[in-house]
Amino acid sequence: MPQSAIGKQWYKFDFHTHTPASIDYRDQEIPNAVEWLKAVMQAEIDCVAVTDHNSGCWINKLKDTYINLDKSEQWYRPLHIFPGCEITVSTGASRIHLLALFDPSVASNHITVLLGACGISDDFGDPEGTTTTESIETVIAKVKQAGGLAIPAHIDGSKGLLENVRNVNPDIQKSLNLIDAAQFLNTTHLDTVHPELKKAASHIAVVRGSDAHSIIDFGSSFTWVKMDIPSLTALEFALKDNKFCILNQEENPNITPKSN
Repeated sequence: MPQSAIGKQWYKFDFHTHTPASIDYRDQEIPNAVEWLKAVMQAEIDCVAVTDHNSGCWINKLKDTYINLDKSEQWYRPLHIFPGCEITVSTGASRIHLLALFDPSVASNHITVLLGACGISDDFGDPEGTTTTESIETVIAKVKQAGGLAIPAHIDGSKGLLENVRNVNPDIQKSLNLIDAAQFLNTTHLDTVHPELKKAASHIAVVRGSDAHSIIDFGSSFTWVKMDIPSLTALEFALKDNKFCILNQEENPNITPKSN
């Protein structure tokens, strides 16, 4: 990777969040777009992936609202919104959740087109009743064809690609070969599995996200990403160079020297 591709600033990135577009959203008093953005900013998040269940309905609303926010508000801080969705993949008796992330320039309709290509054309926002019956490999390919980044959600937890998986098999190997990052609940999970599975996943960047279904949960789990100007291209560079550009720690690396 060329040195010029490596950024100089660390950005606090929440890779997995939900808005009221997800039907399992939990706030009793549903926030509007301003309240949603305010909560993200108050959590001191720099980059947020908006990943509603099988929906991109709130993307344009959030982007338009952000542009028109009063920058003199005490709580205001710059924010980079990465449009996306959380696709439910049906594997027969089980479900796997896959995050699709796009460049901040992408609009809601782009997400809708992707979902349509995966066979999801109604019941947007439903995490279980709406699914794609395409294989996980096919969905990853469709995300890439649409210019996006595929990241398995909570890979080591419920509805995760590696849920109850302790060793590698041909299907898991095939899926792992197609991704550069995955959201983990436990960042040391790969230390607990069979060495062959750990080796098969060794290239994957370990990232975190709050999976917030309520505004109080923003920033409860996050990753520091080293980038220049945040974009999907910059993020992809960082994930591929994850030894130097990805940190899972609470302390702000911009002000706290990284320990050796």
